Amino acid sequence: MRKNIFYIIIIFCLNQELICQNKDHDISIVSLDSLLNIKINSASKHWQKTDEAPSTVSIITSDDIEKFGYRTLDEALNSLAGFYTSYDRNYSYVGVRGFSRPTDYNDRILLLINEHPINENIFGSSPTGSDLGLPMESIERIEVIRGPGSALYGTGAMFAVINIVTKTGKSFNKTTIKAGLGNLGRYSGNVNYGTDTQSGADIFVTAEYFKQYGNNLYYKQFDTDSTNHGIVSNLDKEEYYDVLASLNYDNFSLQAKYSNRIKYIPTAPFSVIFNDPRTKTVDGYNFIDANYTIPFSETHKILLRTSLDNYLYKGVWPYVEYLQQEESNGLWWTFSLQDSWSMSSSNMLISGIEFKKDLNAEYKIFDSSSTYFEMNKLNSVFSFFLQDELQILKNLSLNCSFRFDDYSNMKGYLSPRAALIYNILPVTTLKFIVGSSLRAPSPYELYFQDPLNNFLQNPNLSPERILTGEFVVEQRFSKKIYSTFSLYSYNVHDLIDQKLNTADSSLQYQNFSKVHAFGVDADINYSSQEGIRAYLRYSYQLAMDPSSEEVLSNSPAHLLKAGLILPLNKTFNCATEIIYETDRICVDGSATNSFVLANLAISTNKLFDRIKIHLKINNLFNTAYSYPGGYEHLQPSIMQDRRTYFLTAELEF
Repeated sequence: MRKNIFYIIIIFCLNQELICQNKDHDISIVSLDSLLNIKINSASKHWQKTDEAPSTVSIITSDDIEKFGYRTLDEALNSLAGFYTSYDRNYSYVGVRGFSRPTDYNDRILLLINEHPINENIFGSSPTGSDLGLPMESIERIEVIRGPGSALYGTGAMFAVINIVTKTGKSFNKTTIKAGLGNLGRYSGNVNYGTDTQSGADIFVTAEYFKQYGNNLYYKQFDTDSTNHGIVSNLDKEEYYDVLASLNYDNFSLQAKYSNRIKYIPTAPFSVIFNDPRTKTVDGYNFIDANYTIPFSETHKILLRTSLDNYLYKGVWPYVEYLQQEESNGLWWTFSLQDSWSMSSSNMLISGIEFKKDLNAEYKIFDSSSTYFEMNKLNSVFSFFLQDELQILKNLSLNCSFRFDDYSNMKGYLSPRAALIYNILPVTTLKFIVGSSLRAPSPYELYFQDPLNNFLQNPNLSPERILTGEFVVEQRFSKKIYSTFSLYSYNVHDLIDQKLNTADSSLQYQNFSKVHAFGVDADINYSSQEGIRAYLRYSYQLAMDPSSEEVLSNSPAHLLKAGLILPLNKTFNCATEIIYETDRICVDGSATNSFVLANLAISTNKLFDRIKIHLKINNLFNTAYSYPGGYEHLQPSIMQDRRTYFLTAELEF
């Protein structure tokens, strides 16, 4: 580890020397002022700067994505304070502030694309890896709203709301073709088109294709003569393609998305046949969304929105005696109305209603001769929300909001949030935030049963609840340096987990767990006129089961992250990131090792006014590290990829 850190210091010093030799070149500069003045709409459902938002907000810009070479959403989120990731070679998972239950499918964060919710209606999952089906090249920015968000968004917004804002025809205004090639047998293609027509129509279209063949992998838990001595041959394969299109005209907006992803699974989960090439999952997240704004005046408008979503899933699990399959087909319709009214210069009132109805929520398990389980439980929810933002003094504001969700299959629940925002100095903002959020149990958790394995359904589950308190200091030290410090505590009640009944050895989802946590996030950012950008982020997080006083599994106590973007000359840019995390407890009580990862990205500005080239190297020093697996794995931890690289070339028209 000391050798790796020594190499990292050398890289940073060499890059600093190069930039000092090239101070006067012409580059695209992302200033600190421009970053802090970006307005977001996802924190309060109206446009505001991040220091005005009733939460701790992080923004990952398109320039961050390009310079650091992020290829998936979870890779970008992993750069933030308080966020960490897992990957079991099937799905990616995102932990926030010490909380990430094994194989929870990210059902306790709410994911949006242009404010359209993505979480599906059968498992409640949100895709954060390649299953998202959205090219990173199409993203304008990622807005990350920490803390409880159910007061505006309802179920699932327990730990964070993440809004992906895609590019528009006006902001993009060109056509690009991009091709990539890397080790692990990876290659990709991507096309983006954007235009702002004379008639006023704004059109943006993006499409992507990716394929990976993968390497052979070794798992010592399967090291026997009958299981190929633990070696998986060519089974870490993946293939996906996706399309997203948007149209904006006057006060009307329309967006549509289609994706399909196939992932072959090398870890033999659920006790399937080891090294069987049939083991795979297939996922698709698809939607069409339309909204129309009615402007009554400059201070009063109504937003009408309707959408139709479809989620498709298939799992193939080979056993000795049969080939088991599972399929899901979710279809749901949503309508919402939001009224935004600036009643005065010091009072903004936002209210709205939302109705979401399942049209299909089918899930079944079967083989060629039998159907073991089948359900299609249709639910609906009617919601009302209200938010009042009051400017008490010139430098003091109060944001209060609540949402009531009335479910067809359970009683209604109220989710409140309040934030006091005090600009104690022009460069210093204090925030005091308290709120409660919920996650309604998914149809799978409510109704799944498996007589063969003695798994019982539990239609009487209650929603999970979280109560969060947070104190935030946002400080601008100079025109180049900005920092955020957050101290938080939360309590989760009625956490839904699988519970074993020792009397009859049955399993069932029950509300029996609790979590208490507190922690600190510290984030300091530097941005200069020469184009140098840097960040340093530290998180301490302690999440415990209060009944046993044991630390939660899959919860690292310390996270330390650093990143640096350096323009080397008129042509080349260099970006480096370092991530350190301490051990995580696995589901069997063992623990992963602490590790340091270093990533390196080298990119060009436009060559011949048309071409960009980008090289991304992950795990630069070939570190061996692993993440905890879920209950479905024989392996307590899943070894991650060693050094990988990916080279892309982009042609612009």
